[in-house]
Amino acid sequence: MTIGSVWWLASEEGLGTTMGRMAGPHFLVDVAIGLVGALLVIIGALACLKAGWTVAMETTLGVHLGPIRRPTCWVLALCSGVGEEWLFRGVLQEQWGPVAATLLFAAIHMPMERALILWPLFALVAGAMFSAMTLWTGTLTSCMVAHVLINVVHMRRITLKRSAHSL
Repeated sequence: MTIGSVWWLASEEGLGTTMGRMAGPHFLVDVAIGLVGALLVIIGALACLKAGWTVAMETTLGVHLGPIRRPTCWVLALCSGVGEEWLFRGVLQEQWGPVAATLLFAAIHMPMERALILWPLFALVAGAMFSAMTLWTGTLTSCMVAHVLINVVHMRRITLKRSAHSL
């Protein structure tokens, strides 16, 4: 996904401009914005869990994920977070606008199981935030940082929780 997205953008605008989307002049500020965004989404997701709205979703995701070790969580989070942001914010948001990119991002998270029915709503909210970050900063850094951290924290927490319950 990452290679295809970078290739697409580079063929449209040149490699230098494409790489400029990754890191702008305010790289550390962009990273900090990504950290704050990730924290907000993670806190929101934990609040939904505490309210009982997402228990079935997390249980089902835990079953599908199975036991995952920390390095694997990081690799999966990096691949999905970076690849999806290059595609959705780098290519699709540029071509079709933030609303279309966000709706498509939510649509690809459409579940095949009833227990996961809230997942596209979660992706819609997170995707809207990623789009806003990209528009605000002019780079993909903040949305990539947020997406990777959200994925790694949730994968690790869900798989640890599942491991603790199976003991």
